[in-house]
Amino acid sequence: MSSKYIHYKISLLLSCLLISACSNNELEDLQAYVAEVQSRPGGDIKPLPEVKPFDSFSYDVADLRDPFQSWFAITATEQQKGAKGLGPMPDTQRKKEELENFPLDTLQAVGTIKYKGVLWALIKTPEGKTTRIKHGSHIGQNFGTVTAINDEKIVLKEIVPDGMDGWQERLTDLPFNQ
Repeated sequence: MSSKYIHYKISLLLSCLLISACSNNELEDLQAYVAEVQSRPGGDIKPLPEVKPFDSFSYDVADLRDPFQSWFAITATEQQKGAKGLGPMPDTQRKKEELENFPLDTLQAVGTIKYKGVLWALIKTPEGKTTRIKHGSHIGQNFGTVTAINDEKIVLKEIVPDGMDGWQERLTDLPFNQ
């Protein structure tokens, strides 16, 4: 007998032993579990929520404000003239003061001083120089004019572009550093 023949017989014998080891007894517990799960009562499935119809909106442009028009109302006569020149105009002929060379967010209000009955605010430039200003002084790059000085802040009225070749005023505060 050759060794191949012996190996073939041993493999055949082991295969038979393995097949006989997998008897029906091992599958009984699995079959019992499946039967138990199938015998459980089924749960209720909630119905799908009702789909509500979409409420549409018809945008009638004849009656409503144009969404792309500025919030600042322009009258018919102003539209005929054009937007240029509307609103407050900055005085570009006036000689600029020293603090108008700096953006407002780079300046620091550091304190106040009263001299000869006039309340002055002390402003520190980005270069470290301290300058004094009073009511009516000009500050910042948006044509800012000091309108009030108190212990908490400096109130400015700036003239800024409105986006339609015109100008508009806005109030800005420059608080004192604590």
